[in-house]
Amino acid sequence: MSPGLTAERVYAALKRELKHGDLRPGDRLDPARLARELGASPTPVRDALHRLLGEDLVHARAHDGFHVPVPSEADLRDLYEWNRDLLLLALRKAGGSAVPDPGVLSRQDSRAGDPEANAGDRDVASAVAGLFREIAASAASRQLARAVQHASDRLHPVRRVEAEAIAASWDEVASMRGAWAAGATGDLRRQIGAYHRRRVAGVVRLAPLLTTPGQGPG
Repeated sequence: MSPGLTAERVYAALKRELKHGDLRPGDRLDPARLARELGASPTPVRDALHRLLGEDLVHARAHDGFHVPVPSEADLRDLYEWNRDLLLLALRKAGGSAVPDPGVLSRQDSRAGDPEANAGDRDVASAVAGLFREIAASAASRQLARAVQHASDRLHPVRRVEAEAIAASWDEVASMRGAWAAGATGDLRRQIGAYHRRRVAGVVRLAPLLTTPGQGPG
């Protein structure tokens, strides 16, 4: 395997573990240990950690190396509000062209509430990320699409514990996707606002779940 492929594989593996809670907030990320676990040398691991540092998925502490970030309640509020603002901006920029891709809808819209059939979206967190990615793409702005993806990557571990903290459900996702499929952008804006208000109000319950062993999905 070439060095380039190894570096990309290590980056993808670490990002997947961060998003899915295998590496938990507060964990120290030792390049040598991770290299052994991933079957790689420490150099591509360090390169991947620096790349993830630039995406805010990893933090670095002076004299103590890399760590998984521990989000505070204030951090979570800011991140949810930023995600909401990005989505509403995407809908404004798209205007009348904020219409979902028919090819995507043919695979997803009629099955929005089915976690096993929903185009690979096997959990609510993945389904939400997919829907928000589509909304961002409607604005035809690569920078905006990247910002939404960046926010989704950072929020993914949080979204995986939302069901426990605020009773997040497939119905909520299906309702937003239904508005998106129908081109009902006014209704979708209202739902996006309500979706994020619930989570901002629930950060006091969400934040502890991210750092409590045995809580939420692993």
